[in-house]
Amino acid sequence: MEKNHRMEAKKYLQQALELTKAENHEILRCYGLCEYRYGNREKGLNFLKDAFHINGTDAEVIYNLIELYILEHKYKKAKDMIKYFYKHREKLQTIDKGMDFYDQKISLFEKFITTQYMFKK
Repeated sequence: MEKNHRMEAKKYLQQALELTKAENHEILRCYGLCEYRYGNREKGLNFLKDAFHINGTDAEVIYNLIELYILEHKYKKAKDMIKYFYKHREKLQTIDKGMDFYDQKISLFEKFITTQYMFKK
């Protein structure tokens, strides 16, 4: 989703949600990210949670949830999703990125969370 065309993308994603009766996890994920980036953070996060409940093996959905939990300072939830990622890693589905991409990102997220806990002490 190009930053310049988010409004147009949001319109098409809303139509896709209606056509699929909000049962397609990828459309829910994309729409959730769109809502989040427009400032509707809780709504966006809820769409991502719905996407995860539909397909809990999509690595991109898990990655996005961890990312948003960190942005929201919900580190416990991010850590829980990271544990889920590692527990189910061998079963996770990827589309356009290899597992090494997710491994690197999740590792960075873990280090960031650890650092945040260090500064709280």
